[in-house]
Amino acid sequence: MVYNSKFLITVGSLYQNSVCFQVAYKVWLESFGMYPLPMVKRVKQFWTSMKTWLSENFPEAYRTLCKGVSEAQLKSAEDDLGFKLPMPTKLLYRFCNAQLPFSEDHDANKSISTHGLIGGYAFYDHWVNVHLSPLEQIVEETKDFYREFPDVFHGRKFIVVATSWFRPKTFLLDCSNGELYVGTYNLTIGGMLPCVPKALIKPAENDLAQDGLLLWLEEHLRRLQNGMIKTRMLMTSRYISLYPEAPPSCSSAVTNGIKVVILHFLHSYLVI
Repeated sequence: MVYNSKFLITVGSLYQNSVCFQVAYKVWLESFGMYPLPMVKRVKQFWTSMKTWLSENFPEAYRTLCKGVSEAQLKSAEDDLGFKLPMPTKLLYRFCNAQLPFSEDHDANKSISTHGLIGGYAFYDHWVNVHLSPLEQIVEETKDFYREFPDVFHGRKFIVVATSWFRPKTFLLDCSNGELYVGTYNLTIGGMLPCVPKALIKPAENDLAQDGLLLWLEEHLRRLQNGMIKTRMLMTSRYISLYPEAPPSCSSAVTNGIKVVILHFLHSYLVI
């Protein structure tokens, strides 16, 4: 296998002080050698691009991102949950442990409530803004879900990967097949919608693997980069609005001096 020295030296903060390829390779092998190199590069590229977009367009959300977890922390989480996490998801958390967790401090939660990486929408008094959950919050909230809804989740391998501080909105990843779901109003009785076409998900443990969470986040980033979705103001705070603002998911027309905007969700890749 041919390794790109620039990639190995910059693959993470561990390598910033590396002075040679051999040192960088040794550090990389110890930290990421258990994962296929193409997958490591893919996930690193995602986080590098996402952090760049956030730092330039939404620094408030950028400041909520957390340092990646260790392999030992992932193993501990898997032990607590009682099942393995999909490889792409584990790599996502190795590079970045999602966002700052919500706490019991109401004021602290309110100050970051609109800074969700996944974003949301607002109409009238209905506000949704979804944060990508850090590993420790995933374990805690997943256990709470299994205790609260035993009949729905018994025997299944779901984890709660994202939540909203405003009105409830929950994203769940099925660790048995890599499918990502968003809970509906009837989540308490098992109401969920798939977020990504099943045909795109590849749960294999190799460099071709891709689960619903990675695919969703990559498409989300693409839409941010091309301006299909943007940040908007909610009261005095900015947030990522998931209402599309560019074709083919959005069209507009002016009739009698009134501009009408139509959103086309029927064939949308992202389910929110």
